[in-house]
Amino acid sequence: MQFIVNNRIYLGVGAIAVMWAMPPWFGAEVAWTAMLPVLMAGLGVYQFNRVFDFVEDQINDPGAYAQAYRSRTALRALAVAAMVTSLLLSMAFQGYAATALLAVMLLSGVLYSAPFLTRRRLKQVAGVKNVIPSLVWPVATLVHPTGVLTLESMLAVGLIACSVFTIEVAWDVRDRRGDRIAGIDSFAAILGPTKALVIPLATSLTYALFVALLVLLGRLPAIWLFPGMLPALSVGIALLWKDSLAASRGLSHVLVLINVLALVPLGIAGRWGV
Repeated sequence: MQFIVNNRIYLGVGAIAVMWAMPPWFGAEVAWTAMLPVLMAGLGVYQFNRVFDFVEDQINDPGAYAQAYRSRTALRALAVAAMVTSLLLSMAFQGYAATALLAVMLLSGVLYSAPFLTRRRLKQVAGVKNVIPSLVWPVATLVHPTGVLTLESMLAVGLIACSVFTIEVAWDVRDRRGDRIAGIDSFAAILGPTKALVIPLATSLTYALFVALLVLLGRLPAIWLFPGMLPALSVGIALLWKDSLAASRGLSHVLVLINVLALVPLGIAGRWGV
């Protein structure tokens, strides 16, 4: 279990859940053939991130740091192999346009983790640290596999973006001590736990109000109020746990699990109600 958590393998379950649950909400078929490319892309990006997180992980998660440092050469090779494999599989199953989009998402993940031209990782730039994963996740799991761009599909993207944003900020609350030392200007490091979590709360409430307005105007069926409210509930849980997140890393993983489990009734509702 510790190996699965340290290597973020459990996030692959979340990716599959998103790709299964959300397409019915915007009238698309589940792109089963895209699941393996997306899983390989996620594996590559997260392993690549571990290679460059040594400073903060040495403080935030010493056990994972020690394992990653010992395996740093293997991690680099695994990350590159996984990302190349994801692009080849995407080319075979999804075509050129989808693969180009996936390549952009992978590049964002690489620049997020590695100090290239600016000698500064994108995750060290205030605000950018949370925005990039919040956009890459829904684009890679929804837009890349289906190619559908409608109001409903963009609302599905917004739902996942809000959920990921909340998780990312909650993780920063957990990791703010190491992030400060590593020069990472996360919202939690700059503003503190409560004010940092107010930002995803405001984003989620704005999303919920927008969905409610579209329902009121007759642009969406009333069942859309269900996914519209979910991100705000997720932020509520994070706010409730804000003082315990730093003391117990397990709570941050439980928060991910709650969001993944919420996709099960969401997927059922999308198939039966939409």
